[in-house]
Amino acid sequence: MHVPVLPQGVSCAQETYRMAVMSPAAHFSRLMLLAGLVLGLVVGLTAPAHGAGEAAEKRGLETYVFGSWAYGDTDGLSFATGDEDGEYENFALALNLSRTLSDRLRVAGQLEFLSTDEDDEELEVQLDFLFASYQALGGTVRLGRIQHPFGIYSEVFDVGVLRPFIDLAPSMYGSVGVAGEAVDGIGYSVENAVGEWSLAYDLYFGRLKLEASEPWDLLGDDDDEGEGDDDDDEEGEEEESFIETKDRDDVIGGRLVVTAPDPRFRFGLSAFHGTNQDEELGESTGEELENFAVGAQVEFEGEKSLVRAEIYHLDEEDEVEADGFYIELGRFVSERWQLVARWDQVETEILEFELDDDFDSLTEHEGLALGVNWWITPTAVVKFAVHQLDGNRFALPEEFAEVLEEAIEEAEESAFDDDEGELDELPFDDETTLVEVGLQFSF
Repeated sequence: MHVPVLPQGVSCAQETYRMAVMSPAAHFSRLMLLAGLVLGLVVGLTAPAHGAGEAAEKRGLETYVFGSWAYGDTDGLSFATGDEDGEYENFALALNLSRTLSDRLRVAGQLEFLSTDEDDEELEVQLDFLFASYQALGGTVRLGRIQHPFGIYSEVFDVGVLRPFIDLAPSMYGSVGVAGEAVDGIGYSVENAVGEWSLAYDLYFGRLKLEASEPWDLLGDDDDEGEGDDDDDEEGEEEESFIETKDRDDVIGGRLVVTAPDPRFRFGLSAFHGTNQDEELGESTGEELENFAVGAQVEFEGEKSLVRAEIYHLDEEDEVEADGFYIELGRFVSERWQLVARWDQVETEILEFELDDDFDSLTEHEGLALGVNWWITPTAVVKFAVHQLDGNRFALPEEFAEVLEEAIEEAEESAFDDDEGELDELPFDDETTLVEVGLQFSF
């Protein structure tokens, strides 16, 4: 592993930092996680010492830390690091451990400490990843909780010094159900040279956990929606009911990244297919639904300039279809000062039920961000940015469910006899401005 230095390429970092944030899944996930842990422990405890001097040092324990803190303030709604009162508690610290046990075998794991929105908890601890990797079949085989190779950033979610802004583009790496942070299963990766070109392949199979913010669920008919409107929710949980954690089983996917003869240019394709159980009113119907996503990426990373762009299509059978993209730019105007910009967008079509046109902003997001970064060192940076948002896919009141419920009740109370008293507009703005400043580092 190498500590990331500016302006190091993300493609290199993807090989160096294969990390993810994911809570323990069901039986299959735990089985694959346990397999990676047992394999690493057994080999680690039984492997004899190899050589001395430099060879022994290479097989020592490697430790790295990635950290982030930010303050965000918006003009009304909650989005990313900010809310209308100003949010200071946006922090994350990841501890990355790995050890090379032999010329072919390596084990790695990572713990992350995060701030949480829960009133009774100030700190959340997550196991980001845990896997064993073995050099075989002309490439690398990984077993356990491995990174999800989809797009440019999916394997470096937690390394803030490798991206222009504090957070990644929400249209792709936010809660949209496209780029997961880990797969519980098995993966294979290989890189080959074809003339002056370089081709890197990733294949994987297992269970994929995806998080999706679907605020329209709270407006769906009771007969149509299963998740997102549960009358049996405990007090305080219903406001989170539109944020779903989706298990995708039997996921098979891959990614191809091509590096041009000029290594500043890279482009690639990613795709995966999986299934999930159909649900009605929170109960499984026994029917399997298919899920498919495909994306394309292109990037240019020079000594002073940076251009990255990605586009994708997501199809969740009988649930949603989504199309999104982002473009981000960076330019160093001096050794330490960098100007950055980003435009991102996602549009969603709901297949579960028909949503009134008055509430379309819940399915849409468009963001424009401008920022300035001050690089203290190549591995520590202070970032300042202003985000202008249009749409409510991600920008919502802090107590969204409660605000929506109150608006519906007011509409019903003010209804005339010949009026059903239905809500005819959202009780909050569809435009938001976020101002944020933060520090991100790696060592």
